[in-house]
Amino acid sequence: MADPQIAAGRRLYDQLNCAHCHKVGGKGGVVGPALDKVAGGETEEWLTRHFKDPRSVTPGSVMPKLNLLDDEVKVLVAYMKSFHAEEPFTKAAPKLFTENCTACHKLGKEGADSGPDLSFIGTARDKAFIKKYIEDPSVSMPASAMPAFKGQLTDVQIEDLARYLSAQGRF
Repeated sequence: MADPQIAAGRRLYDQLNCAHCHKVGGKGGVVGPALDKVAGGETEEWLTRHFKDPRSVTPGSVMPKLNLLDDEVKVLVAYMKSFHAEEPFTKAAPKLFTENCTACHKLGKEGADSGPDLSFIGTARDKAFIKKYIEDPSVSMPASAMPAFKGQLTDVQIEDLARYLSAQGRF
């Protein structure tokens, strides 16, 4: 499963309406920086100090002091650090999904709904889980109706598809 701290941080980011001022994945405001471009490269210590008192580490910042609890700061830091861990997928990955998965799965508005909607799979499962599941779903879920793709897709294609799917719903 995806790190629960990252998922909690994403939820808190949404609850606090951070997207009003910040972009993530090209969506959001422009008052502050695009967090997926800068925050992942900061240290946990810097991010922690920033979330406790933004102006103490960025003098002149317009970001208000949010009076967050320590647990809230911790999950926001985990969410910000998750941007640095992103592994890129190739331009072929969406096509792989279309060719191999949309007969059963939906991603956004495209695809069928006989299998689970994968639009937000990246908020619930990490790349390693998704990769193993694509290779052979019966290992993780013996009753799964999904076929194994090990042997149908190359290891490189499965890795690419897992990276693509693990990014879904994260931004």
